[in-house]
Amino acid sequence: MRRFATLIMLALVLAAAVGAQTLSFGLGDRGLEATLNEINVSAKADLPGFYAELSLSWGIPQAQVTVYAKEFQPAELYLAAGLATLSGKPIATVVSSYRANKAAG
Repeated sequence: MRRFATLIMLALVLAAAVGAQTLSFGLGDRGLEATLNEINVSAKADLPGFYAELSLSWGIPQAQVTVYAKEFQPAELYLAAGLATLSGKPIATVVSSYRANKAAG
């Protein structure tokens, strides 16, 4: 019983820590915001692996990913890569537009 109580306390502490890391991307879609926050949490467990996968999956040179990683959260990079692919625009164009309009969501 004591071990079970310890596990419950640990789960509550971890849940509070994850909740504290929740970011608002200003997109106006709770589901998308939740997904982006989940991406952030899982990416931070292995940032080099996440960045390598992002580069391979979306065809973005690793050097560009490294530069953008200094400025943006992992989920922001993921979103920018997806938008670049869907729009057919270079990720640099998407990132530039995001920078200029970040406050607008």
